[in-house]
Amino acid sequence: MRYAAFALVLGVSTAGCLKVPEDLSEEPDAAAVAPATAAELLARHVDALGGEQALRGLSARTLEARMVLYPGEGCESPEDPFCAASEEETGSYFYQSTADGRLYRRNVVGDALEERGFDGKVGWAFFAPETLRIDNEDEKQLNREEAILHWYLDVEDRGVETELVAPRKEDSDGNPRVLDGMVWRVPGAGIEKELWFDRETGLRREETSGDPETGTTQVVIYEDYREVDGVLVPHMIRVVNRFEGRVQRIDFAVQRVSHDAIDPTKFAIPELPAPTAQPDALLAQLASMRSTAEAAPKDVTAWMDYARISFVAAHFDEVRTALRKVLALDAKEPEALLLSARMAILFGDYAKAEKILKQAKKASVRGEVLAREYGWMHLRQRKYDKFATDLATGGNTDLADRYRSFEGTPLQASIEGGGCALEVPLATGAPLATLDVTLGDKKVGAIFDTGAADLIITQSLAKELGMEITASSQIAQGMPPVGHGQIPSLTVGGLTLKNVPANVFDDAAIADMAGDESDRVSAVMGIGMLTDFAVALDVPAGTLELVSNERKCKAERSALVKGPSVPFWMHETHYIYVLGSMNGAEGVYLVNTGMRGADMTANQQAYRHAAVGTPPLQAGEAPMARVKTFALGDSFSANDLESAWGYFQQTQSSDGFRLDGMIGLGVLGQRRFVLDFQSHTMHFPGSAG
Repeated sequence: MRYAAFALVLGVSTAGCLKVPEDLSEEPDAAAVAPATAAELLARHVDALGGEQALRGLSARTLEARMVLYPGEGCESPEDPFCAASEEETGSYFYQSTADGRLYRRNVVGDALEERGFDGKVGWAFFAPETLRIDNEDEKQLNREEAILHWYLDVEDRGVETELVAPRKEDSDGNPRVLDGMVWRVPGAGIEKELWFDRETGLRREETSGDPETGTTQVVIYEDYREVDGVLVPHMIRVVNRFEGRVQRIDFAVQRVSHDAIDPTKFAIPELPAPTAQPDALLAQLASMRSTAEAAPKDVTAWMDYARISFVAAHFDEVRTALRKVLALDAKEPEALLLSARMAILFGDYAKAEKILKQAKKASVRGEVLAREYGWMHLRQRKYDKFATDLATGGNTDLADRYRSFEGTPLQASIEGGGCALEVPLATGAPLATLDVTLGDKKVGAIFDTGAADLIITQSLAKELGMEITASSQIAQGMPPVGHGQIPSLTVGGLTLKNVPANVFDDAAIADMAGDESDRVSAVMGIGMLTDFAVALDVPAGTLELVSNERKCKAERSALVKGPSVPFWMHETHYIYVLGSMNGAEGVYLVNTGMRGADMTANQQAYRHAAVGTPPLQAGEAPMARVKTFALGDSFSANDLESAWGYFQQTQSSDGFRLDGMIGLGVLGQRRFVLDFQSHTMHFPGSAG
């Protein structure tokens, strides 16, 4: 059951755009005299409650009530969160406040629990089972005012602005009743509402907030006042929310009122219980299918099931083992052939992939399915003419035109002087590794990004360079289209790349990626541009080192590619993936050096497996979870990391293997690491793990 969020109950109002009548002369007929000022109206209310002396004698109040949430009216869809309750629901409400402005309240409806508090300095909200939210500055000002038990006293001292409005002849239910009203405004706290008091009794009858002209209002109605400890307290409160023709009503029937002292710890920010790691169901399923296959050595179905689940779990050594067994039993099993080809492509063994795809074709695998695998392979091999054919076969004719129109051999690399190696200084190393690159005769800053394939530049830079846009594509719905073309050459340090594929992004998108470096960064240099090299990134030393994969450079490569290592694989547009562990919980992580603002991020499933609880949330600030340790096998580990919460939602790749999160330079940039594209391994020279 989902419940619509309800704004205050018993003293919490919503901001609005109320209009104050200029003419107060049309007073309804009544025996009692209308108040002359807002201060007089409040004084009448204080007297009606029991008098100032009696009220000031109370330093705290506890109130318990039965809460009834009624089904929304005017709803067209049960999915509308404003009208989520499909039938009447009952719950409980607990409220405490003090004369010096501290507050605690708790709502329970069904299995939904919400708690809120204000200790005089900090406001917070807790939503079961594990979400804690800290108020921002605006909310703090709101809570500071709303927490005051005797809100009607010392009004001017708190800076509250009041102004009389014209009296009314009936209440919001349409009953004849003379109500005197005032606007209540708290500058800086976002509070603006109308308070309405019964002329005959002086007691508060209603509060109204919102904008009646747009149909977005909240009315709180106070009834059934009873004496408790010498003062009157309302024992029935009704809240009616109206939003674009829909109506939601909540009733609060007060069952107990106490003015006893309140334990101050009640208002403090709660400490959340330490989370416990939840079992990984995928790994449990893998273990089960492994056992089933091993118990039936000649059962093709059991071994194919084992191969599939191993692939989903990214246990690729087990995938290979299972596929060898399947193909030994049935050399023409089409799914096994296709998966074998996909494995070869992920790890860069294109000769093997080509051979297997020919076998798959003979086994009657459909042409459009084969085209997808050929497409990944031809893209990595930079055979753009063949990749264009693959795209067209798969139905993506627009993008196919981009690669079909590409001129020359892409990314022809040469090191100045014909050498094998070079070292390029980083312009910045944290939070992003950036380089100075030259495009044509234009020198710009570029982010070095292992989470991208090609060169990405801003629209402004593309226009300045006179780059022709030969095609466009849509990355995601609602985002600006990406333009595609090519640039004759790119130079970074002593390296020149000719015929460079380039993607054109909206200027704002690149600026968002660059953050504080947005004034100098106009490009992103994807790792796919450098797969002809072994690449060493050393953030502490401020260098990017490249060694050619050419045979003549074997000695230089051996000197660079060393140290403990872990395998990586390449998927989609040259993304680099690794199998790692967060707090000991296994997962697949995208290596993304272009990630800024956090050391890493993960999805909710991964956090649960790693016993990482929801961090306190605060409006306007990215929530960060604390990760004790992240490791890549026995080769690398980093401790005490900040991980962005709620940012990463994806749980699997387009190929269907698990995906748990991303790691950036906040993790890997702590030491030198090397990407070897010949062996598809990541090395950590000088590291003992």
